[in-house]
Amino acid sequence: MKNGILVCAPSSLYKNIGDYVQSVAQEQFLPKSDCYVEREALNSFHSDEKTNVIMNGWFMWHPETFPPSDDINPLFVSFHLVPSVAEAVLTPKSIEYLKKHQPIGARDLSTEKIMKDHGIDSYFSGCLTLTLGNTFKKQKDGGVIFVDPYYPIAGMKLTAKNPIGYLRSFWYLMKNFGKAMKLRKRFAVESRTIFRFISPSFERLYSAANFYEFYKHSFSDEVLMNAEYITHNVSASDYKNNDEWMEAARKLVQKYADAKLVVTSRIHCGLPCLGVETPCIFVTSEVLTGNSLRSSGRFGGLQELFHVAKWTKKGLEGVTDDMKAVFDHGKLTDSTSVSVRTEYRAIKEKLNKTVTDFLSKNQ
Repeated sequence: MKNGILVCAPSSLYKNIGDYVQSVAQEQFLPKSDCYVEREALNSFHSDEKTNVIMNGWFMWHPETFPPSDDINPLFVSFHLVPSVAEAVLTPKSIEYLKKHQPIGARDLSTEKIMKDHGIDSYFSGCLTLTLGNTFKKQKDGGVIFVDPYYPIAGMKLTAKNPIGYLRSFWYLMKNFGKAMKLRKRFAVESRTIFRFISPSFERLYSAANFYEFYKHSFSDEVLMNAEYITHNVSASDYKNNDEWMEAARKLVQKYADAKLVVTSRIHCGLPCLGVETPCIFVTSEVLTGNSLRSSGRFGGLQELFHVAKWTKKGLEGVTDDMKAVFDHGKLTDSTSVSVRTEYRAIKEKLNKTVTDFLSKNQ
């Protein structure tokens, strides 16, 4: 029996490296890795020997490629099915396939419900990245990292017709110009605005000024000016092949393991941080839960594991009691202590057993 690593290679100008973090979580369990298995071409995978594949992560851009070929021996765990494509994925053939390999370990409560609504045995498994601490340990004392935290900004769509929003955003640029100039060289930007087509340097400046406007009320200048800024939205040309993407993802996970604190709106960042025992503040908003790709269901059962703050026009509001204690009484500073929430550990241990048992039976 062979072992394959499920990956999702870039198919556009940018790639969410969080997909490869999911692949790194698989890799740590495999006694050996024989090949990569493309998530968006599962039905065309061929091998001269049956191949074990852990089916975790976000599914999927191309529902027509599901179910997988018979050359794959799947373990469905930490499986997330996007609600907007669920009906396209769950054809009679696919339902029969999933029933053959049930129970399906659902990454979130929404996926569990979708499975059960279609007569498929399912349970909440949590995310496989919660096990990354098996391999990645703190090696040095790092600082605070912001990873794609939500903030509002005008110009996110080419078709946007919001003159008041633009005026407000440009006012923030003028108002915070000095701070933005200090931030812009290291302010990582998920390409969000129309200005990326004009000048990436200006987009960083514009974005940094708007980010600063909304986070200065909740974080001290000492934190904001000294933090590291990372985006998961990476240029597809930065890495040549799956090997290089995997190595980049490993380095990213180690960076999170070394961090003092991570602030993010990326579930594919927050969960790995939990897994490597790094304190993480998850910033949410209605915007993050109001579209088909970031539907609220993808957080069900997972958001409860984080320190959670919600974006408002006045800054961040604490949602969990620990964050209320921080943001309702001032700003987070370098001396603020944020603990690691430990509720995830029971989920981690169950995941370790599920994957280890599967592989031990199929070697």
